[in-house]
Amino acid sequence: MSLSVETMFALDLAYEDFFPTFPNLTYLEVHTRGTSRKLLLAILNSLPNLEVLLIHSLAVHDSGFIFEEPVPRCLLFHVKKIEMRSFGGSEHEFQLAKYFLKNIVSLEKLIVKSWARTWQEKLKQCQELLMFERASKFCQVEFH
Repeated sequence: MSLSVETMFALDLAYEDFFPTFPNLTYLEVHTRGTSRKLLLAILNSLPNLEVLLIHSLAVHDSGFIFEEPVPRCLLFHVKKIEMRSFGGSEHEFQLAKYFLKNIVSLEKLIVKSWARTWQEKLKQCQELLMFERASKFCQVEFH
């Protein structure tokens, strides 16, 4: 399933604490620009068997993302691959990558696609990502 910026915006306006469960969905592509952390958490909680998560435009309009909330079940047990596109190197983006690496035991691969302008910026981002603790002993971090 793919959720565009427009769809996420509409869902954010309509969301009222209930989101249906999609037990057969294993792939989600989501554009998070302007999305509240509450909606993003609700979506992740509605996908108990999610295996692949592709995130575009990592900025959300409120801070803290999901760090103080219980880790969604899909992130604890099923997600094997996460791709973070449009990674700009903001504190929020690093916190999100750190959160994924620290909490997802099933994670096999984290792919980060940076839009840093220089190789020095990319190298700095890559070095910081590789320092984060990993819950999965088998997780590989790819940085592009």
